[in-house]
Amino acid sequence: MRSFVFFALGFGAAVGTAFSADDSKYTKKHGDWLAIATASAMTDEKVCVAQYSKDSNIIYTSSDKIEIDYSRRGGVDNYQYRFGKSHPSEIAITQSYEKEKISVPVLVLESLDQGRLLIQGATVLKAPINLDVSLKGLKEARADIASKCEMNDMRSIANGAPDWATWQATPSTTPLKK
Repeated sequence: MRSFVFFALGFGAAVGTAFSADDSKYTKKHGDWLAIATASAMTDEKVCVAQYSKDSNIIYTSSDKIEIDYSRRGGVDNYQYRFGKSHPSEIAITQSYEKEKISVPVLVLESLDQGRLLIQGATVLKAPINLDVSLKGLKEARADIASKCEMNDMRSIANGAPDWATWQATPSTTPLKK
C-alpha cells in the first residue's frame, strides 16, 4: 500500500484534509474498482483514489480523471480512448512532460455507465498500447471516495449533464455513420 500512496501522490490525488489515527486506512471494493482513502506518510493528508483491481497502475483521481502510469513501461507517445460504444477521442500526442502517464478526463459522468474504457496507442519505444478497462463499480467507488475524503469540489453524479462537454468522446445512443 505504501508504494501505491506515493504513486497516487505523484498524480496529484492528495486532498488537503488530515486523517485521525483511527481512520487512516480505508479500502472498499466496488465491482472492478477499489475505493482507497489513506494518509500520506509525509504530510498526514488524505489521499483518495479509486484503483482498478486488475491493474494497480490505473487509478481514478479526485480531479475526475482516469490516469494510467506508464513510467516503467516505456512512456507514452500517443493514445486514443473510447468509452463503451461512444465515438473515439481524437489522438492525443503527448508532450515531453506528459510521457509518464495516460490521462483520460471524465467530463461527462454518464461515461462511467458505459461498461468499459478502451485505450489504444503507442509507447515512446513504439510498442503498442491496447487496454480494455472495465468501468463496473467505478461510479460507486467515485461516490465512496468523494464522501470519505469530503471532496465537495467533485461534481455530483446526479448533476453530471453532458451539455458542456462538446469536445470529449461522449456516450451516444446513435450509431456511427459510415
